[in-house]
Amino acid sequence: MRGMFAVFRYVLQGVAMLAFSGTLFAVTVGENALLLEMSSDGPDCYADGTQVANGEYYALVAVAPGATFAGFAADGTLVDAINSRVLAKLPLARDGHCPKTSVAVDENALHAGERVALVLLDTRATLRSGAAFRVDGWAEISSSPAIASYGFRSLSGTSGSEMVQSAVPENTPQPRILGIRLEGEEMVLTVADTVNVLDYNLESGVTPTRLDVSGSAVEPVAGNTQRAIELRVRMDEGANCGFFRVIRDGGAQ
Repeated sequence: MRGMFAVFRYVLQGVAMLAFSGTLFAVTVGENALLLEMSSDGPDCYADGTQVANGEYYALVAVAPGATFAGFAADGTLVDAINSRVLAKLPLARDGHCPKTSVAVDENALHAGERVALVLLDTRATLRSGAAFRVDGWAEISSSPAIASYGFRSLSGTSGSEMVQSAVPENTPQPRILGIRLEGEEMVLTVADTVNVLDYNLESGVTPTRLDVSGSAVEPVAGNTQRAIELRVRMDEGANCGFFRVIRDGGAQ
């Protein structure tokens, strides 16, 4: 994936007309603002190789000097809010890429030596899960070196970054198994203390210390803060015992 930034310094008064994905919007900016122009060549893809959907989100993130961007948590917050800040988060994707887009940023929002990263998000599960905003993965597809408070700066290049799974948000409760029952050839586990920004699955095994089968639920289930969820697992014929642990789908919680 290729990404590009162009950075201008403008003295902007009151309301400016800026082009977001080819559409004009009126935005209010301060007297001194930077106009950041970003785009990606594409095709930009999710972790599963699927091309990004129209309306997918891209974020502009300021990263402190010398810091490595730690990415996003599943609820859309930053993992490291001390060394990074979101400057803009917009549903820009169209035809598999980020079209040329201009964003006005107050120059006071950028500190000396910071770089600006263009980050692709995977928010496809937001509507399905009922979450207000959900990030399952992110990828830094381009980055600008430290931006001066004057003049013009542009960047283009190819990022080797792969989309990685978002982090579990801080203070997320540990899921609890409330009950277990057998329905035909399936064991059904009732699970409480889940959140709708995560999908849940199971690890299973023949002993509590040997849970060596990951992703053993029939299908992952989105968490629900209001009520318990159910996870189903098919039992092998003749099996007389089984042990389970609830995990985040695609990785341990």
